[in-house]
Amino acid sequence: MIRSQLCHERDFQQPWYRGWVEAMRQQVRLHRKQWEHVVIAQALSERGMLAPMMRGLGFGVGLEPLPALFASKGCTIVATDQSSERAQAGSWASTDEHCSSSARLNTAGICPDDLFSSRVSFRAEDMNAISDDLTDFDFTWSSCAFEHLGSLEAGLRFLLRQSECLKPGGWAVHTTEFNVFSDAKTWTSGSTVLYRRRDLDALRRAVGSSGLEIEAFDFSLGDLPNDWFIDHWPYHDEPHLKLLVADELVTTSIVLVLRKVGGTSAPREPILDVRDGITAPVVDGIPTKATPSDETAVSTERLIADRDAWRRRYEQIFGTDDAQRSLEILRLEQTCRHWRNQYERIARVFPIKQALWLRRRILGLPDPSTTSE
Repeated sequence: MIRSQLCHERDFQQPWYRGWVEAMRQQVRLHRKQWEHVVIAQALSERGMLAPMMRGLGFGVGLEPLPALFASKGCTIVATDQSSERAQAGSWASTDEHCSSSARLNTAGICPDDLFSSRVSFRAEDMNAISDDLTDFDFTWSSCAFEHLGSLEAGLRFLLRQSECLKPGGWAVHTTEFNVFSDAKTWTSGSTVLYRRRDLDALRRAVGSSGLEIEAFDFSLGDLPNDWFIDHWPYHDEPHLKLLVADELVTTSIVLVLRKVGGTSAPREPILDVRDGITAPVVDGIPTKATPSDETAVSTERLIADRDAWRRRYEQIFGTDDAQRSLEILRLEQTCRHWRNQYERIARVFPIKQALWLRRRILGLPDPSTTSE
């Protein structure tokens, strides 16, 4: 089940991914924008939202395929985007990313025209000042829109305010930009902002008092090759899951799944993290045992602590006669091998000198060589 998570290459390999792509009249591409559309659809579908009689509200829809896709499933959709005046001022219209009427939302023929006309309406809407009459929706969504509202705080205010558009028990699925390697330096204001883990942790603390629940975060970066490919300007069509911006920060997409308290909700499955054959329960996106998270790449001190913890764990295992000792050793070796490979991968694909310094320090290598690997 889709939770609050980063863009992962493994999602592109799932049967449901191809199914949604075909429904949108597209081909599978290793591109995070396509991933956003697909996981929004999958998350809503898993929660029973994409069905006849369901009402959905989309924010900042631009020319995305989701209004037509949801209408094809029987939903009644209100699609919104900023006014034409604001779009012109922000250059969204000149890059053909702005919608001014519902007529442009079904050009791919995703939904039969007669059904689309009866199920989809369009209106201009300011995400910083949502109209009071937008209420009683079963679900809301947006695809990388609320990071363009002027500041980190404005985007988080939008997430809280849009919950008032939902019925009790309704679902909200929104994607945004995530700052991959820094929990300090980021873009805090301007035309685009990048959310750090600490910003989303603050959101998690705030939603409870606003009548919302947020699905547990999975901040793992993925463990397939393209999860560790950093795209550079000029950007490629694919793979394009993570990208370097302004030669200083790496960003990717994250999906946030929220529910308005009240009503009934779909049954929740246990959340598990599986790597190298080791399965561990996940609490707030962090495996509770055995598996070091890929996110530890952001903190050298945490990595060193992890290395020392693994050394102590080895000593504990060899100091006992437990019948499970052999199995524990095998699992530990698998995990450590995965852990080491991740940091070697960083050095290969992350084109910043700090990555090489990080690898040397973590792996205990001798003094640095300036030669790139």
